[in-house]
Amino acid sequence: MTDRCCRCELTAVRQVLAFGYCLPHLRALYATFEHVGVGLPVGDDDLLQCCRCNATWHGPFGDICWWCERSREAWIEQQAALVLVPPDLHIDLNDQERRQALKAWAHRLRNAVDAGIIDQQQARRALENAS
Repeated sequence: MTDRCCRCELTAVRQVLAFGYCLPHLRALYATFEHVGVGLPVGDDDLLQCCRCNATWHGPFGDICWWCERSREAWIEQQAALVLVPPDLHIDLNDQERRQALKAWAHRLRNAVDAGIIDQQQARRALENAS
């Protein structure tokens, strides 16, 4: 590992690829990772602080943040529950309006499948149940 941070002249605490990083620059680098944070040391013991949400816990350096991970899972569950609800097809809608509403919903379901929020089987079942 290089002795100095590649961004400044502070002492490097971790090497990522071939580059050394001090704690502040390592925190900034890890914060750019998608979806979950990483625990970085705070103080002298094994206390970690998440680089994204600032949660703290005891564990090994670089541990994945449970709070970030769980909040993402909860968000996905909530979005799945929302998208799987069929549109409210009022009794006063004509056939064309009903088709348009179902087509728009089918498009939202496709987007949710593409985003990994629901799977194809869930989308298919929801459409079948609404028909």
